[in-house]
Amino acid sequence: MESMQHNLTKLQVMSDTLPNRSYILRRKYSITNILFAIMLVCSTIVAKAAVVYGTNTVYLSGRIQGQSFSIGNPDYTYSTNNPQNPPKPFQGDLGTFNRSGSTGDFLYINGESNTIANDGDNVQSVQLQYRVYRQDLSADVAKPNFSPLNLSIQSGLPNGASRWANINNTLDLLSFASGGPGAYFLEVRFVASATPTTAGSNPTPYFDDNGSAYRVSLTINVNNSPYQTVSWKNTGSTDWNTDSNWSQGYAPTRNSDVVIPYVAGGTYPTANGIYITAHNLTINAKTNSPLSATLAINNTTLEITGNLQDTRGGLRTTGGEIRLTGQSQTFDTRSTINDLYITGGGNKNLPGSLTIIGNLTFNKYQGGILTTSTAISEFDPSLGINFQGTGKIIDEGDHDEVNGVPGYVDGYVKINRTPVMGQFNNMGGIGIEIKANTEAPGNVVVTRNSYVYYGAGTSVSVKRSFVITPENVLSNYDLAFHYLNASRTNIPDNNGSLVDIDANNLALFSSNNGDRPWTALGKTSNDITNKLLVKEHINLPLPLLFTLGDQTNPLPVTLASFTATGTTQGAFLKWITASELNNKGFGIERQVAGATTWESVGYVTGTNAANGSTYSFLDKTIPSEATQVYYRLRQEDKTGELTYSPVIAISRAAAGAALTLSPVPLDSSPLLVSFAEASQAGVMIEIVNMQGQRVGRFASEGSAEGVSLPLNHLAPGVYIVNVQVPGQATRHARFVKQ
Repeated sequence: MESMQHNLTKLQVMSDTLPNRSYILRRKYSITNILFAIMLVCSTIVAKAAVVYGTNTVYLSGRIQGQSFSIGNPDYTYSTNNPQNPPKPFQGDLGTFNRSGSTGDFLYINGESNTIANDGDNVQSVQLQYRVYRQDLSADVAKPNFSPLNLSIQSGLPNGASRWANINNTLDLLSFASGGPGAYFLEVRFVASATPTTAGSNPTPYFDDNGSAYRVSLTINVNNSPYQTVSWKNTGSTDWNTDSNWSQGYAPTRNSDVVIPYVAGGTYPTANGIYITAHNLTINAKTNSPLSATLAINNTTLEITGNLQDTRGGLRTTGGEIRLTGQSQTFDTRSTINDLYITGGGNKNLPGSLTIIGNLTFNKYQGGILTTSTAISEFDPSLGINFQGTGKIIDEGDHDEVNGVPGYVDGYVKINRTPVMGQFNNMGGIGIEIKANTEAPGNVVVTRNSYVYYGAGTSVSVKRSFVITPENVLSNYDLAFHYLNASRTNIPDNNGSLVDIDANNLALFSSNNGDRPWTALGKTSNDITNKLLVKEHINLPLPLLFTLGDQTNPLPVTLASFTATGTTQGAFLKWITASELNNKGFGIERQVAGATTWESVGYVTGTNAANGSTYSFLDKTIPSEATQVYYRLRQEDKTGELTYSPVIAISRAAAGAALTLSPVPLDSSPLLVSFAEASQAGVMIEIVNMQGQRVGRFASEGSAEGVSLPLNHLAPGVYIVNVQVPGQATRHARFVKQ
């Protein structure tokens, strides 16, 4: 009872000496404070604690974003151990401060502590201790030591209830942000040093630290920027993570704009097996010189939150991964990289070409759109993404099934694979699957683009197309076309309006090179849930361009076939359309061998049938001296727009100078050149392309059947055969190589 009476007496002394602190914060101790103090005092009976705390308060003052706030502002008054409203708990986020510049902010910390000493102990001093450090410190980096703010006694007795305070501190906390701009923590704790009345006893610290420290977060900019430039110093060391190798005295963080300058004979950073980060990263390499790495990434993850500028190809990767985690980023490099990971949403711009030997992976929940150059050229190998080796695309898609943001390539992608015959091959996740039904295709090159093809009015393709080029001839194959909701919606038409294609109306279309006319292939199935359209048993010769269009609003006048046959009366032309829209009719144009212009020889009015029609025309006006004749169709829309068909040819005899080619058009078979003097050995035969370049030269061996020319090496296109019989004029014939 005497001990209880002693403690209650001390409580009475504490309550009598509670100060008037209106100059700091106008408030009164409530019955809650008194009860809290009673609990603290009573706890000393059991715990025998020498010092306990009443309310400890942290005051922040200064200027944030140009607005000043002073001690007593309830928004910046916090209690650590006994929060009320106000003061509120010391937690949360303080906001963003600008450390320097003409409008620089500042942040002061002050404090107050209420102590209760018992059992004869004597509180000699009280400190508010604080420290500021970066939030992204790695686990093996030591935090800075706490800095002390000494509080002086304001009222009460050191061996009883007393109040300690310091409201005059003007040391700027922002000056502790030596690590540059970024996200920081401010941690605080109160420490009372007390000695027992027993002579010779050492002072004992008593902490109000919540087990470690109380903490709030804040963001610090430097010169109004959240980023600070850090340059490689070229010290002779190659370690990225060594602080002394960088101009600011610390290794780069997410808030660093990193510059690696080119120095002749210099040493450059290497990152081995560590996670490194930068905001903007600029790599300067020597112009047109195959340098050793200006920055070497070896089995390391490099995270870039801003832009990469590496236009001279100074970046080297051996394993590892580059991560683009920001928004509105530009990734400009001429290097070959291993793996690329896209996350953070937004748009990642790729202005040049990028070669990937590993994988391109999109975060399935927070991807982003990787946009290649929007040059007029539809398939330009100097732009976009080129996969080498076994690299592939992973988790590309709309991601709407999981409420994630889209992640896909918008633009040019190229990949090559060797599909297995008789089964679908996904071609590295590029979005097209190929199944060869009758022949092994060999190596197949696939290029993909997001180019939109236009018909009349609102007729458009989806924003995805593929050009498929196999090594071997395929006479029967299936295709599975993966599309995105993003590729069939918000498509600009010829009128400047945005068009959506109903997924139920999608159908497969093909073209030689993206120019009209188109061939409507339709579909075998369309899995709308998985956004996968399949067309089986296609027998059109490759290479071809494939895209999806609206079967109810098709790409214009899709031509299924166009043939020409020589007869005794002239040339018989026949063509079949698979579908027509706004078709006015067809002009028939002719060009004889050796001529440079096309002439109109007839016109056929179109039926404009949605399901297509069959047409024919007999040309009886071929000049008698013509040995090779070419035809094309000039399709006219009702809007006046013109498109041209592929060119076809027939060969016919002229007196004394017959020159025939077979087969025409030429596939993978040898070209048989027949002429009257073929049995004569040594007749020179040349193959010339449309640029006038000689691409083949042969001599006849004396066969009455003609000269068989192996031309499988020629690329698809139009070529001219020149036959020079001694003593005669050179004869010419033109053919089309498929």
